[in-house]
Amino acid sequence: MAHHLPVIGAGPDLREWRRVLLALRELADTVTGAADSADGLITATVSARGELLDLWLDQRIYRTSDSARLAVQITGTVREAARRARARVAVKLDEMLRRTG
Repeated sequence: MAHHLPVIGAGPDLREWRRVLLALRELADTVTGAADSADGLITATVSARGELLDLWLDQRIYRTSDSARLAVQITGTVREAARRARARVAVKLDEMLRRTG
């Protein structure tokens, strides 16, 4: 069974990888994603780390007594905001890796 070892000197050096990793940490600390519910009554902002930063509920949302539906809408909006934050990080990471490659 052959083991594939990295070729010394191929690709970015350790300083460059350190720079990329520090930039990735900064992205995770600064990038956010936001999403609105389909009806526009819920807005969520989530960090790239998955932390809910802001949740806005329009007052009209309280006109419904269907708490299960409301929970699904809130959860879906928060998940979409998190997906958008992760997608933004992925795009930026891809750009960084292309520059180091």
